Amino acid sequence: MPDEFNAESGQAYYAGSTEDVIRFCKALNIDEGRLSAVKPVNIVSYMKTAEDIINGMLSESYFLPIKPYNQVDANGIPHLVFPGRLRYLAQQMTAGLLMLTEFQHQEQNMNEAGQKLFEEAKKEVYQLTLWNHRIPGARYKSRESHFMPPRVEPPHPPIEQIWSLN
Repeated sequence: MPDEFNAESGQAYYAGSTEDVIRFCKALNIDEGRLSAVKPVNIVSYMKTAEDIINGMLSESYFLPIKPYNQVDANGIPHLVFPGRLRYLAQQMTAGLLMLTEFQHQEQNMNEAGQKLFEEAKKEVYQLTLWNHRIPGARYKSRESHFMPPRVEPPHPPIEQIWSLN
């Protein structure tokens, strides 16, 4: 199924479609009965929440929203693809939010698994904000100055030297 589109940004959600999120949850051994009780409208709201969290974390380092690009498969059909692991992280964060809210009263370990999924996704998104982890194809913001283009700034962060008095 084609991706759902965010009304605010006018582009596809980072997580893709509701079927992609359901497929991700099935890979986590969440049975079909539990997933059928979740409405697609709720999944879209979790996708929007996950995208807002990701955008909030990436806003210091990148111009947002991150734009998808066309990738042609072996059959010659173009698909919109988000760079790097962005789609996977958004699906992981959405699945974690889904488990935390929809299945919180059913099993205790389901709540813990949802919390762990969400926290792992947040850690990996935070890694994308560091100077040595970049999203390929995304437009970077300068870390030195708002007026300096990123291609002019130094390639490595400044190293502080600690002087000790003997």
